[in-house]
Amino acid sequence: MAFLDLGGLSHLVQWFKVQLGGKVDKVEGKQLSTNDYTTAEKNKLAGLSNYSHPTTSGNKHIPAGGAAGKILGWASDGTAQWVDDKNTTYGVFKGATTSADGGNGLVPAPKTANAGQYLKGDGTWGTPTNTTYGDATQSAHGLMTAADKTKLDGIAAGANKYIHPSYTAKSAGLYKVTVDASGHVSAATAVAKADITGLGIPAQDTTYGAVTQSANGLMSAADKKKLDGFGSASTYATMTYVGQQISAAGHISKSIVDTLPAVKDAKDNVIYMIKKATPDGSNLYDEYMLISGALEKIGDTKTVIEAITNTQIDTILAS
Repeated sequence: MAFLDLGGLSHLVQWFKVQLGGKVDKVEGKQLSTNDYTTAEKNKLAGLSNYSHPTTSGNKHIPAGGAAGKILGWASDGTAQWVDDKNTTYGVFKGATTSADGGNGLVPAPKTANAGQYLKGDGTWGTPTNTTYGDATQSAHGLMTAADKTKLDGIAAGANKYIHPSYTAKSAGLYKVTVDASGHVSAATAVAKADITGLGIPAQDTTYGAVTQSANGLMSAADKKKLDGFGSASTYATMTYVGQQISAAGHISKSIVDTLPAVKDAKDNVIYMIKKATPDGSNLYDEYMLISGALEKIGDTKTVIEAITNTQIDTILAS
């Protein structure tokens, strides 16, 4: 068995005091709960008071005291109060006459026979006037037809009915005409030779012969056929165009040099001629041209003429 010393016993006493300081004393009839009651909730509850129905001016609540024959009304101060019901009974509607106005009232109850009718100002039931219209004619009013509407839409705004004046008809021919103030031809007379010569047109015969290279005239049938044999002007080249094409085309030229130029400096369509080290009569030069990116020897200046027979010529022509 172990015993506490004085220091240990003192420590144990202090621990019990701390534990006992946090205890809750038991109260008869009450039990402990985990729903702690807070100060905020207590202050909120303390701020509440019992409700009193307001009686001051402006009260809009329904007051007590309602009874049969009473309706809710408003006093001059704006409060609600119970007042006697008012008589809202109306008499029958009174129709007007030619000498007296009618009066307010309830509309008389319509009968079965009044179906489709309307109440007139004299207090009686009447049938509406039939406003059905047929298509308009030139002698009777009516509705415009769709055809007439189409016709009307085709007439320009402000247009007037126009009747063209009639004049004496004339067959085809050459006429002197008279024009009235409205721009219409009002008269026409045949033109005579004197009318033409009077305008300064020569009266002599205007017959022409065939044209020649030295005299004006009519084109002959032969020239017309020849002309028709040519194509349109756009298919022929002008002299200017031909000259331009010739100038633009490549031409073979010659150039006598001591040494051949480098390939990069050589020009197309130029025959470079270098003098032979050992000339052979009139064969004095070797000839070179730029071909496929290289200077190729194409021959020399020696002329070789070989005999050819008639049979060889015939064979060449036949192929």
